[in-house]
Amino acid sequence: MGELDLGVSSAIEELRIYNRANGLEERLNNFYVFVSQTPFETGISLESLKQDNNIYKYYFSGEAGLEEHLRFDAEGRYLRIQLSSFGILHMSEVEVMGCVMDSSQCEDNLEIVLENVGPFASTDGLQTLIANIDGGTWSGSSSDGTFDPSIGPGSYSVTYSHNSGAGCFQSKTIEIKVNILSDSGCVMANVAINGTATQSSTYGNGYASAAIDGNIQGESPGPVTFSIPLMKIDLGGN
Repeated sequence: MGELDLGVSSAIEELRIYNRANGLEERLNNFYVFVSQTPFETGISLESLKQDNNIYKYYFSGEAGLEEHLRFDAEGRYLRIQLSSFGILHMSEVEVMGCVMDSSQCEDNLEIVLENVGPFASTDGLQTLIANIDGGTWSGSSSDGTFDPSIGPGSYSVTYSHNSGAGCFQSKTIEIKVNILSDSGCVMANVAINGTATQSSTYGNGYASAAIDGNIQGESPGPVTFSIPLMKIDLGGN
């Protein structure tokens, strides 16, 4: 496994790998390339990397030649090359071809806005996602700007990327929710998240609002402890 920190977030279009010669070429085979905006977690498993929707993935099957040019459509700062199984990873040189993402180049450009992003019911038909800037590319759970809710209940990551060709590369990632229908026929969602929570007393920074903020990991400013005599949640409405 080898990792590279580019120093800045970049729009990566091609990875050029130069293999070692003199009979060592076969050691570069069946490998993954991962691209991330954040550092890779120490000790993270290959399976976890493959399942993380926030990480770009590319798989090279077979034995690499002396020189391989891999076409990408990725955005990130950190790059990892990892064999799909145990073995020795050998490379002579790696070139990452792309553009540094300079936000100042985007000052006169529209910010990406995505429409028709749900939530949907699993019984809904094929949906067309809409971006306010034409000419971009879709990735994640949509490769062509459509989304099929029949995939089933869950949360699905979709990214829209746009390169102006003048130094401005933008992307926006959204989570599309697919829920099941309630007995009354409406799409069920977490209605508590838009409500107001109160409690009779507060310990430290365990504010009542943290109990309905959508964060289920128990991270700061929580976790909220409910060893208090009273807590009320107002969902709003009647």
